[in-house]
This record gives sequence, structure tokens and C-alpha cells, in this order.
Amino acid sequence: MAAEGAGGRMVAIWDLVARQAAGRGARVSVRDVCAAAIAAIPASGAGLTAVSGAGAVHLMCVTNEFSERLADIELTMGEGPRAEASAVGGPVLVPDLASDDIMARWPAFAPAARQIPRPAVDAPAVDAPAVDAPAVDAPAAGLLALEQQQRGGVSEQQRVAER
Repeated sequence: MAAEGAGGRMVAIWDLVARQAAGRGARVSVRDVCAAAIAAIPASGAGLTAVSGAGAVHLMCVTNEFSERLADIELTMGEGPRAEASAVGGPVLVPDLASDDIMARWPAFAPAARQIPRPAVDAPAVDAPAVDAPAVDAPAAGLLALEQQQRGGVSEQQRVAER
């Protein structure tokens, strides 16, 4: 039954992605993955990153300037919610980028992230390779980061919906 539920969830996710592409009148792309995520889980923005088996990280898609700035900071500093989600293989929830524990958790990332006006990040790890990355080896994982404008991140109901 659990596999049936997971299979049904996967079909529903791909349906959302396909609808985004159809709305643009184009073939499915990583841009549709990000658009489907923010349509399904009310978020202010999203960014999709591919991580190769060798650890190379490639930013594949962002939905807005905030998502792009946050991804750039993480790629430059080598730490933050996306990097941690990739390392642990699971979600990293950050309700408030301005909280004191973020400085201790990510000392290089935190000061730059605090300069960005939107305070919350939710970076769930994507189970399967999301895209083909321009790397020597194939991507080992995809990472989808979702951002909220208000403090507090996504609700428990939204987290359940993203599983």
C-alpha cells in the first residue's frame, strides 16, 4: 500500500509539472519543476540544484531574484540549507534566517543570508536525479529549495503535501 501511495504521489507530481509546461506551450523542463512546487506549496520562490556523484553543484533553475541570490551565497560559501540537505539526504527547515542559531550553524552563510529581505527557507532533498547536469559524471541528487516571505517557513500541512 505504501508503494502504491508513493507511486500515486509521483504521478500527481509529474502531472503538476506537465501542466506547468502545457501552460507555457513548451516541453517539460526544470523550470516547470520549480513552478509546480511553488504552485502546489504556497512558497515565494524556489531553486533547483543538481549535485553530481563527485560533489559538483549546479544551479539549474530559480524562480526569482531572492532564490538566485540565496543559491549564489550557498554555492560561494559552501554551506547553508541546500548543502546540509544534500549532506544529510533529508529536509532542512529554517524558519528564520535571522535567528541566532543560524550564525552558529553556518558561520559563512549566515551573515550574507541575513542581508536578503526574505527570512525563511525550506530545503527538502529530492529523492531522484531531477535533471542532467553539465558535469563530467551524472547527477547523484536533485535539491529543491523553497522560500517563504514570512518568518516561520512552510506549515506542517505544506510539509506533508511535499512528501
